[in-house]
Amino acid sequence: MHGEEWSRSWGGTPALWFAAILPRIHAWVPAASILEIAPGHGRWTEYLKDLTDHLVIVDLAESCIEHCRRRFADASNIEYHVNDGRSLGMVTDRSVDFVFSFDSLVHAEDDVLGSYLDELSGKLTANGVAF
Repeated sequence: MHGEEWSRSWGGTPALWFAAILPRIHAWVPAASILEIAPGHGRWTEYLKDLTDHLVIVDLAESCIEHCRRRFADASNIEYHVNDGRSLGMVTDRSVDFVFSFDSLVHAEDDVLGSYLDELSGKLTANGVAF
């Protein structure tokens, strides 16, 4: 399963996406450039890839990035990166219109979240938004 087990109580991943997530982010997507932090096996990547010209996904687990490479091999708009779980040096400054991370950093410590927030301030465009 690609993380879908975490959406089961909603009736599945599509139900969670369309009933709870998309209504919260629809004002900011589509976006020219989206950054997804901690995509896992691509549960949300499946939807985000169709809402942008350029999707950057970053995960600390190489196995997750490799899984996404295989799963989304036909998507030419995705850029894949393994990171240290704290930094976004591979993302061009002021290049991201929308940052997305959902149901993936629930076990991250405060210092990890703080590191990402510090990094995001330099990655977002002037009107960029993070969710």
